[in-house]
Amino acid sequence: MNQDIPPSDFTPPEIEEISALLPTYEILSFIAQGGMGAVYKARQKSLDRDVAIKVLPRHFGEDTEFRESFEAEAKSMAKFNHPNLIGIYDFGQVDGLLYIIMELVEGESLYHYSYGKTLDPAESTRIISDICMGLASAHNHGILHRDVKPANILLDSNGVPKIGDFGLARPVGEHEDTTIYGTPGYTAPEVVHQPTAVDQSTDLFSVGVMLYELLTTKLPESIYTKASDLVGCDPAYDKIIQRAVHPTPAMRFRSAEDFAKALNAIGTTSQPAASNLVTPSTPAAGATPRNISRRPSKPVKTGSNKPFVRNIFIIIGLLAAIYFAWDYLEKQKTERIAEQKKIDAEKEETARLNEKAREEAIEATNKKRIEARRNAPTAPLSQNSLIALLDKLRPQLIEGARTKLPASTIVEGNRARVFIEKKMSWYEAQEFCHRYGGHLPVIPTTADLNTLSSKLTNDQVVWLGAGSAGKNQWTWVDGTPWEHTVRKTSKSSYLATSNTGILQLHPESNQNSFFIEWLMDGKQPATLAEQLKRAGETLTEEDTQFPPGTVAYARHHYLLIKQNLDWATANQFAEDAQGRLAIVSSPEEHAWLLKIISSQLGENQACWIGGLRPAGKDWQWSTGKPLGLVKWQEGAPDVDAQTAAVSAIGGNQLWNDYTETDKLPYFIIEWNKNETAEKAAATLKDPDIGSRRKKCATLIRKIQKDYDTKMTRNIKSYESGVSSYSRNLNKSQNEIQKNTIAAMTAEYPDGRIPQDVSRVNMHPKLAKVLDEHLDEQKDIIAAYTAQLEELRGKYHSSLKNQIGKLSGAEAVIRKPLYQGEIEATNDHKSFVQYVLGEKK
Repeated sequence: MNQDIPPSDFTPPEIEEISALLPTYEILSFIAQGGMGAVYKARQKSLDRDVAIKVLPRHFGEDTEFRESFEAEAKSMAKFNHPNLIGIYDFGQVDGLLYIIMELVEGESLYHYSYGKTLDPAESTRIISDICMGLASAHNHGILHRDVKPANILLDSNGVPKIGDFGLARPVGEHEDTTIYGTPGYTAPEVVHQPTAVDQSTDLFSVGVMLYELLTTKLPESIYTKASDLVGCDPAYDKIIQRAVHPTPAMRFRSAEDFAKALNAIGTTSQPAASNLVTPSTPAAGATPRNISRRPSKPVKTGSNKPFVRNIFIIIGLLAAIYFAWDYLEKQKTERIAEQKKIDAEKEETARLNEKAREEAIEATNKKRIEARRNAPTAPLSQNSLIALLDKLRPQLIEGARTKLPASTIVEGNRARVFIEKKMSWYEAQEFCHRYGGHLPVIPTTADLNTLSSKLTNDQVVWLGAGSAGKNQWTWVDGTPWEHTVRKTSKSSYLATSNTGILQLHPESNQNSFFIEWLMDGKQPATLAEQLKRAGETLTEEDTQFPPGTVAYARHHYLLIKQNLDWATANQFAEDAQGRLAIVSSPEEHAWLLKIISSQLGENQACWIGGLRPAGKDWQWSTGKPLGLVKWQEGAPDVDAQTAAVSAIGGNQLWNDYTETDKLPYFIIEWNKNETAEKAAATLKDPDIGSRRKKCATLIRKIQKDYDTKMTRNIKSYESGVSSYSRNLNKSQNEIQKNTIAAMTAEYPDGRIPQDVSRVNMHPKLAKVLDEHLDEQKDIIAAYTAQLEELRGKYHSSLKNQIGKLSGAEAVIRKPLYQGEIEATNDHKSFVQYVLGEKK
C-alpha cells in the first residue's frame, strides 16, 4: 500500500449520502466504524437480501496504486465460496468512495463471545478447526489475511465462525519491506524482523495464539506456560500450540489443513494392538529339547596362534569403528548444541521483543484507562442539585471566575465541561450555557471529538457549539477555525455527536443533552454579542465568520435568533453586526424567508423583521423604502395610526403589527454582501494600486527578458552539441542516427527543448548532450519562477501593509480592493497575467 496515503481523519458518510450513491440498496442502519472504513447494514433491492456495505475513506480511492490493489484483492476474495469466510458479492467506486458489498453476519465477534472466559476444549477445537479451513481456502486462492484475531472472526446465529476484514490482505509473496502490520500479541515475529519471509505460516501463528487464548483466556507470554498446566486440558494441545507459535516459520504447520487435522486428531488415537510375539514354552521335566544336538563335538587343536592373531585384528577393527563412530557422534552433538543455542537465542530475542511490545501495549492501555477514569463525567450530584449549585455559582461564572466549579466538571487544558443530562433544543441549550457564563462545547480536532465522545454512553447524543454558516460553511460559536469534514447542506443545521464520535446534523428543534463549556482563562468569546461582532468585522471578507445557524439566499445571509427582545433592541443587535433586521425585495425572496421562519417557529410565535411605521406615517422598511409584499393576518394592522408600530412574521407565515415596547421571542438578521460589493464598485480604484502594479509590470518584463535570453542561449548550445556529434560520425553511423538527430532539433514548444524525445537507438553521447541541456533548462526555469515568486511576495506584503493602515469607512470600501488584488495573484502565473493585463 502506498505509504503516502494520509492517516484516516475519517468521517463516515451519512446514511442519506450512501443511499444516494448506491440507489440499488436500501441503507438500513450504521453498524460500525474502524481504521479502514465504515460498515452499514443494507438490503439489496433486486435480490431482496440483507447485506453489509463497507466504504473506505475517500483518500484511498484517490490513490491509484491502492485502488488497483483493492480491485485485484476484491476479485480474488469474491472467488471465495467457503462457509468460514465472509462472502464478497460486489465491489466498486462511486464519487471517490471505494465500497465492498459482502455477506451480512448477524452475530457477535469471537472477541466478544470469548472475552474473559475459557472455552471447552471441544468447542475451542471446533472453532479453530473451522477457522483453519477458512484460511486454507484463502491460502489456496493465493491470499494471506495478515491480521487474524478474535475481533476479525464473526460467529453467525449457529455459532459458525466466519473470517472477515481482509483489509490487510495481500497476495502470497507480495510484501512491504518497511510496513509493520497486524495486532500486537497475535503477530508473528517475522512480520517485525523479516517482512519478506511472511507466508501462510504467519497466519497460522495468529491462529495458534487464538487457540491458546480460547483455552486459557490469556495470550502466550515470553516465559511460556503450557495450556494444560493452566486449565488441565489434554497435553496434546500444548504440542499443537507450541508448533503453531514457533518463532521459526519453517518449524510451524506448513498448511492450515495440517493444523486442522492435528486438532481433530486429539482424543481419537486408539490403544496399540496386543503383541503377536509368543514366548517359547519351557520343556517338560526329563524331556530332551529338540534343538539340542546329541552328536559328539570335534576335538580342538592345540599349539597354534592363528586364533589369537585373528582376535587381535578383530579387536583393532572394532576399536577403530568405535573411535570413528564416537568422533561422528561428538561432531553431531556439537552441531546440535550450536543449532539449539541459535534457536534458543532467536526464541529469546523474539520473546524479548514480544514481551516489550506487550508491555508497551499494556502500558498504553492502562494509561488510556486511567485517563478515561480521570476524565469520565461523574455525577456526585443529581441534576436538580447540580443546577441549584450552578445557580449559586452563577455570579462568579458570569464574571469569568473559574476557581469554583461542580465536582463533576472535567478540566482539559483551557476548557472545563460539565454534563447536563436534561434534553433541550440547540437554542435552549446555548441559552442555558450563556446563563452561567459558558457555551456549548467546541472541539477543534478529531482527537478532541474522540475525547468528548468517550465520555458518553450508548444512548446519549449531545449538542456541540457549531452549526451551518451559509454557502455550505460550518463554524464554531467561539470563532475557532473549522477543520472537520462534514456533509454539505444548504439548510439551517446544528451539530451533535454520540459515543461513536461521528458528527451528526440535527435541526435546531431536536432535543439533546449537552455539556456546558467554560474557558479557564475567563474569556467568553461565544456570547451572541461576540458572534455578531465577528460577523460585522469580517463582512467585507470572502469568508465572513457568520454565527452558527446562518443560511444563505443568493448573496444575502440570514440568522434567526431566539432572544426575547423588543424591536429596537433587536434592531440594535443587527446594526452592531453591520447588518439589519431582514427586509425583502422580491416575491421569491419573500417566499423563501417565510419558509425559513415558519420552519423554526411555533404557529403562535412571531419573529421581528425590518418593517416599521413611524407615528402618523406610512409603513416602510428600515432602509426608508416603502413596505411591500405584505400579507397581513386577519384584523392587522390594528395599532393606532398615530402610534409608532413595528412588524413581525408569525409561524403561520402571516404578518402582524406591534408597538415598539412589545417583546417577541425571535428576530432575524440579514447581511447583504451585494450592497457591500456595490459600495466598493462605486468607488474609483485606488490610484496607489495602479502605481504599484505598473512598477511590478516593469520588473516582470525585465525578468522575462533575462529568461528568454538564457533559454535561447541554451538551445543554441544544445544544437551546437548535437551538430558537433553528427559531424564526427561515419556514413553508416550517420545513417543510423539521422532520424534521432532530426527529432531532437525539429521543434522547441514554448521555446523549450522537448523532454519527450524518443531515446530508442539514441547513442549515449547524444543522450548526454540532451540530458546536460535539459538540466540547464530546468535550472533556468526554476530561477525564473523563484524571481517571480519573490516579486509576488513583496507585492502582497505591500498590499497587506496598506490594509493594516485602513480604518473606518475607508476600510469598508478599500479593503476589498486590496484583498481582490491578492486573491487575483495567487501564484506566479496568475501574477504575471494579471499585472501585465493578459487574459487568464
